[in-house]
Amino acid sequence: MADQMLPKGLITLVCYPPDSVLGIGAFSSIWSPAIHDKPRTYDPQYAKEYPVYGYPNIWPSELPELENAFMDLGRLIVQIGNLVARHCDAYISKSHPSLPRAFLQTALASSTTTKARLLHYFPIENQQAEASTEALDTWCGLHVDHSMLTGLTSALYIDETGTPFHEADTADPRVVKAVSEAGLYIKNRAGTYLKVDIPPDCIAFQIGEAAQVASNGSLVPTPHLVRGIEPHADSPRLARNTFAVFMQPNVDVQLTPDKTFAQFTAEVAARHRVETAPTYTFEMFKGDSKEVERKSAQIDKDSWIWKEVWYCYTARLRKE
Repeated sequence: MADQMLPKGLITLVCYPPDSVLGIGAFSSIWSPAIHDKPRTYDPQYAKEYPVYGYPNIWPSELPELENAFMDLGRLIVQIGNLVARHCDAYISKSHPSLPRAFLQTALASSTTTKARLLHYFPIENQQAEASTEALDTWCGLHVDHSMLTGLTSALYIDETGTPFHEADTADPRVVKAVSEAGLYIKNRAGTYLKVDIPPDCIAFQIGEAAQVASNGSLVPTPHLVRGIEPHADSPRLARNTFAVFMQPNVDVQLTPDKTFAQFTAEVAARHRVETAPTYTFEMFKGDSKEVERKSAQIDKDSWIWKEVWYCYTARLRKE
């Protein structure tokens, strides 16, 4: 919903507290259906069960130009994403010919649940930088999106050193140096982190976890994080801004014969909420290395939750 402006600290992953020194959740957000400004038909029961999908957008009156710009860019990214989905389907049909043909294209073309999100990553303060030491995930922790595809724009850096704020001068050597190591990183299958720089005139796409489920593992989600800018006395105070479109199917779409997208989404939400996250996540953190190895033998090493839990555990060891 476009009126859901989130202050610092309201978004978190299971292994970090909100608004921590790692900056998890340190960004404001605007949720909105990227294609439709309001539901095609209003169903009170549907809205109650799926509140983020069932209500029309509410746009801030203080920024009247936001609505058209937001919707136009969201539609453009979705149109390009549909072309990407066509190539994904072609790849899936080769490895799993028994799966429905053009599944991603069909699911996304009829979707009214696609979400777009404006992200503002606040400048990192000195005390946060001191606490995070050499951690990569100082703006956003390692995770995969639960969508099928995620479209991303290039980053726009804002200089918040003084008022009024203004777009950072990318020709300024101080800005170039500050952002040289900051931004989006992906983790490849060899476990190496690679920095991804999206050119200003390009759109990038990531595979989401729902695509992995629907493709029987043919497509693999993209683990990624965002590295912040460490503050220095001679550097401007920079914030990072991006626009992400999460292309996902309707809630009743069957990702597998026994799992709808709504059920999959509920699993993902439970995984990341502290009160409902899998017990072994927290039990694992309590044990010593031998206890961790014993418990880890009970977990599917190919599952994303295992990779996430292990990352969180080793991240804790790095801090100790």
